Amino acid sequence: MLVKHAEHSHHNELAGRMAAANTIALELGWRLFEPFLRSATGTEKVSAADLRHAINFETARMMGP
Repeated sequence: MLVKHAEHSHHNELAGRMAAANTIALELGWRLFEPFLRSATGTEKVSAADLRHAINFETARMMGP
């Protein structure tokens, strides 16, 4: 479903597929490496809600046209 949505919101099929792949990579990266990412970037004190907001913002940006 994500790929189909991205394909319709981008100028060509490849751009949509890449947007979907980047979105999946972002989500998986945070889920698998959150402690490391927070430590490496000094964001340990960022609330879970603020982190989720930032991830959602980037997802929307990548999935948009």
